[in-house]
Amino acid sequence: MGNILKIKKTIYNFFEKTNFYRYFDNDDSYTIYIAGSIMEGFGNEKSDVDIFVFYKNTDLKEKTQRYFEVNKGFNLFNKNNKVIITSAFENTDLDIEFYEIDYVKEFITQLDNSVANYNDERYDLFHRLKYGVPLINEKNFYSLQKSVNFEKFNKLPAQMTKDYYAVKTKDIQGAYQEEMYDTSYYMAMDLLENCVNVFLAIHGETNPNRKWMFKKINRYNKQYANKLDLIGCMYSAYKNVNLLENDSMKHKTLDVMKTCQKINILIEKELINENN
Repeated sequence: MGNILKIKKTIYNFFEKTNFYRYFDNDDSYTIYIAGSIMEGFGNEKSDVDIFVFYKNTDLKEKTQRYFEVNKGFNLFNKNNKVIITSAFENTDLDIEFYEIDYVKEFITQLDNSVANYNDERYDLFHRLKYGVPLINEKNFYSLQKSVNFEKFNKLPAQMTKDYYAVKTKDIQGAYQEEMYDTSYYMAMDLLENCVNVFLAIHGETNPNRKWMFKKINRYNKQYANKLDLIGCMYSAYKNVNLLENDSMKHKTLDVMKTCQKINILIEKELINENN
């Protein structure tokens, strides 16, 4: 809590110093919140802080451009339906992402209608919303957060990767039959990582950033180790690997694929339970 209060104070100071409210006042900003690895329990004092601005009006790009032009040391990026400004302030790296609120609410509707896409840029945005801490217009923030069906959101990666599992399995079998065991092992490990991340997402660990994979695994294991020991699964996959021995790679490929199958069966059961 202490770190979050310190971060909020830093951001409020940043807003004041850069005349943020001159360009984005409370009436135009639907809500503003912070998110990032610290809020999720992963980061440290050197971690970046992400600020999300959901804006009501359609002149967003014009206003961000003017805000950028009057502040030295800013970097500005226009990416499809969002604008990003990066800066450093009081030894903290800040990333500010601006979105029009209608674009945000569109994804909620898509999620409710089961047509949302895991590969949509808003998937990461909604993961951040789940762990976000409001700065401005708290009532709107909590109302928006409450309107998201996070059970469906958690299962979105599983819905989108069902075909991926079948295709990757076929590719691994092809490499294995060609006796390319180092390649088949490498591909099997990639599939295992995908299975683990999908399984973790179903249990609420939806952060898509690969660097936090083992942080997510450790947190999952503390809560659900009796259901599936993911640390044990990963340890077994890496244990006694010898890339120079063909027989070793052959057996390790089979071991990893058995683990993938075990996890995938659990994922499919979760999806069946959702549909029943």
